[in-house]
Amino acid sequence: MCGIAGILDLKNEQVSTNRIKKMCDVMHHRGPDDTGYYFNGNIGLGHKRLSIIDLSRGKQPVYNEDKSISIVFNGEIYNYLELITELKENGHIFYTSSDTEVIIHLYEEHGEKCVEYLNGMFSFAIWDSNRKKLFLARDRLGVKPLYYAYKEEKIIFASEIKAILQSEYITAEPNYPAIMDYMTLTYVTGEKTFFKGINKLMPGYILVVENSHVEVKKYWDLELKPDYKHEEQYFIDKLEYLLRDSVKITLRSDVPLGCHLSGGLDSSTVCCLASSILNHPIKTFTGAFSEGSKYDETNYAKCVASYVNAEYFEIYPEVEDFGELLRKLTWYLDEPVVGPGVVPQYFVSKLVSENVKVVLGGQGGDEIFAGYLRHLQFSYEMEMLEHPCRSLFSITRFGGLKGLTLFSALFFLNGTSFEPRNRYFQIISESFITKRELNKLFTEKFYKELGEYDCFKSFCETLENIDRKNYKYIPFYCDIKNYLPGLLQVEDRTSMMNSVESRVPLLDHRIVEFSATIPQELKIKNYTLKYIFKQTIKKWIPTEIYNRKDKKGFPTPTNEWFKKFNQEIRDILLDPVAVERGIYNTEYVEKILKNIRGSKGLHKKFIWKLLCVELWFKVFIDNKDYLEGKTTIETLLNKQSPLTLTA
Repeated sequence: MCGIAGILDLKNEQVSTNRIKKMCDVMHHRGPDDTGYYFNGNIGLGHKRLSIIDLSRGKQPVYNEDKSISIVFNGEIYNYLELITELKENGHIFYTSSDTEVIIHLYEEHGEKCVEYLNGMFSFAIWDSNRKKLFLARDRLGVKPLYYAYKEEKIIFASEIKAILQSEYITAEPNYPAIMDYMTLTYVTGEKTFFKGINKLMPGYILVVENSHVEVKKYWDLELKPDYKHEEQYFIDKLEYLLRDSVKITLRSDVPLGCHLSGGLDSSTVCCLASSILNHPIKTFTGAFSEGSKYDETNYAKCVASYVNAEYFEIYPEVEDFGELLRKLTWYLDEPVVGPGVVPQYFVSKLVSENVKVVLGGQGGDEIFAGYLRHLQFSYEMEMLEHPCRSLFSITRFGGLKGLTLFSALFFLNGTSFEPRNRYFQIISESFITKRELNKLFTEKFYKELGEYDCFKSFCETLENIDRKNYKYIPFYCDIKNYLPGLLQVEDRTSMMNSVESRVPLLDHRIVEFSATIPQELKIKNYTLKYIFKQTIKKWIPTEIYNRKDKKGFPTPTNEWFKKFNQEIRDILLDPVAVERGIYNTEYVEKILKNIRGSKGLHKKFIWKLLCVELWFKVFIDNKDYLEGKTTIETLLNKQSPLTLTA
């Protein structure tokens, strides 16, 4: 896991070595082990290395046999050993045993289609000097980040947005449609970011520059092909093989590794499988809070650790840690994304970094196997539409869903749209903030900046490949395409802040593609979430974990934090700079903050998102001294936190 950066000048002007170095320097945390550069006229590539495979010879850039092709690469190719064997049989000569060199030779064999042979997490840039061609690629699920900008006939790209800003070709300016997305959904749809003019290279996409022509192309998408020909046992057997094989190949490493362990189904599965494959005890890492039992799953994590004879580590962040960390998190994340779980995730990654260099986790299990309550709600409501009598009988028979039944009843009584995409958008957005609240929050100035942008329309564009017959799979497809990349962004940044490589074996593309063939009726059966996954893993994990009914999902005590930091939050959201910015209705913000001690769940989420957006403005837009090079990143990050508790 590393950081990459580069500039291609389409006017054939010399690329500044200093600009590339500054871009890499700001990503030192991504690769503290080594630095490498390639400069050749109008192209410059940079690389910050975190050494995981072939520690002595894996320095980047890496080249082909005649050095006409060079690559900088971030990530891991898990099937690299098998690919090396095939490529050597085809006559390729390797001067390293690293997975990076595999990509170079695959490119020689297959051109842009080389990405189709890779199993792993990756973003990379290849420069083909013979063809004067730049080739950028990002993995299918978006585990590894890659951003780009096209300005003044230059392509500027990097693993993090802050590195693109260091090129000095791009000025940090707010992108209001992205802000609207985040406030509505807690993620940003499509390729846009919070920064005007800087885009994400989307998961499953490549970017090619040749003959001064820039083209962004999709090479992979999730095909929804539910298989109704096979019985339940077929899916269990195949999923068992894929899970085992994925964990096995993600354990390939030349440095020590461990496992995230929350005590939930996903991390427990990865931990138990990894332990069964290794011939020594694995290290596990758990986080919790001391604010109460609802924020503490360590009893379950300890159960799993004992079950596999693991070496167990845990950390309990305190409320003071939250205040001191927020400014740094804002900087390292580049832009607000998802919820407050980023805070404990950072501290667990820090704990990991003190013990190992690589960690496996259970990220993705809820998205691909239907693990969220919103999946059950959507499934139930669609069943009510198709078979109202049968669904009422089922809800009575299986019980335990009274709250869901009442909530869904309002769906009909309120005349809510029956169109599936519209309905799922409502379920997502109104679980975070209602449209009515958004209208009260934003000012006329904000809506003027927003222009004609329509968040719902943008959301629907991400689902354009779902036809009417597959509407049941909207939550599955939507969460993988929209919500999951946000979670993976947090996974990437919190691990990289601590120079740790985080691997996610449940997101092996073979597992995700196979999941797209599993009928929805087997993912949610008898109102049981993740049914087929649970049937597959029950022989691997402790009975106590399999029978858990209290899914928590790394709960964070934001309510307690906000009560303690009430005045400090008010100082951030209502300071003169924020008020002058004029995009929030300050009277409405004041009203919300006055009720913070008794605020309900929606208001806590609302405050969290508002706080993240305002801190983003303060760090990236208002902080002109740093952006203009008048101060250092160390000065910025060591500055007293705006949320330091007062005596």
